[in-house]
Amino acid sequence: MQGTVLDINEAAQTGLIKCDEGDRYEFSLAIWGGNIPPKTLDKVEFFVENGEVKHIAPLGQVQSSAPSQPNLAATMPNKPVETSPLAVVSLIFGILGIFIFGSLIAIICGHIARSNIRQSQGKLSGDGMALAGLITGYIGMVLFIGTLVMYAIIGAAEFGY
Repeated sequence: MQGTVLDINEAAQTGLIKCDEGDRYEFSLAIWGGNIPPKTLDKVEFFVENGEVKHIAPLGQVQSSAPSQPNLAATMPNKPVETSPLAVVSLIFGILGIFIFGSLIAIICGHIARSNIRQSQGKLSGDGMALAGLITGYIGMVLFIGTLVMYAIIGAAEFGY
């Protein structure tokens, strides 16, 4: 299989890879087959047996003597990925912001959530929710400011300014 290194934990001597089919696997740095230590976002080839990574090396460096393994992606469940709570908050307050209030909260939480998701290296999901919260938050903010401007214009017209 081929995939990408998502994380390296030097203290635990482990790493996390995501295969091209989307499954995630933890591996021991002791089985690394490359000349230099792995880094985050390295492209790799690896073999899995019974849900455990048996051999991993940089893409193109797997020796032909390594056994060919069947794709276990269909039988192995994905490790659960946590949804960013701030992305959920952003979406909820973005929707409320269009009708009632909450646009500023949606905008702040949406930006923080998207930043956290990008920095989590695949451990957090919810980027689409955060983006939807940002969009609805900005729409709500424009509607709120537009309403204030409209009231100011009407008030000025009432009093002859």
